[in-house]
Amino acid sequence: MHIVFINGIARSGKDTFVEYCAKYKSVSLISTVDAVKDICRREFGWDGIKDDKGRKLLASIRKVWAEYNDGPVNTVRNHIEKSKDVAILFIMVREFDEMIRMQDLFGGSTLNIIRPDIEICETEQKFLDMVPNDYDYNLVIVNDSDLSNLDLAAKQFCSLFN
Repeated sequence: MHIVFINGIARSGKDTFVEYCAKYKSVSLISTVDAVKDICRREFGWDGIKDDKGRKLLASIRKVWAEYNDGPVNTVRNHIEKSKDVAILFIMVREFDEMIRMQDLFGGSTLNIIRPDIEICETEQKFLDMVPNDYDYNLVIVNDSDLSNLDLAAKQFCSLFN
């Protein structure tokens, strides 16, 4: 199994890229905010809309959970243990320092999906501000064309892993 930490701003195409990869390899995906989404739906009445207000709720709850008991990292660790039979395990993690820490703990590579034509909102700018200007992702995919090109990028990406 190869671990890939995937990130990028909202609406850059991360989920779609992973869906396309699933056509070519066995993949699994976990986001460090998945459990937070479930809790926010169930306990806080979050409607599932990831606008600025929704993103702020998710980010706040996730931050407190990480500070309380390192929940996002422990959730990823458990998912890795259960995913031994997949070719590629994608881990979506937005917090840059946490991504680097998890890469140190679990190994793997980093992938950034960039879509230059989308407007960057306040919460996305905070995400971009976390990433050092000199950080060099293992792979960057620029999603600046149509879906068939993103599918081709997924196919090429998957061919890297035998």
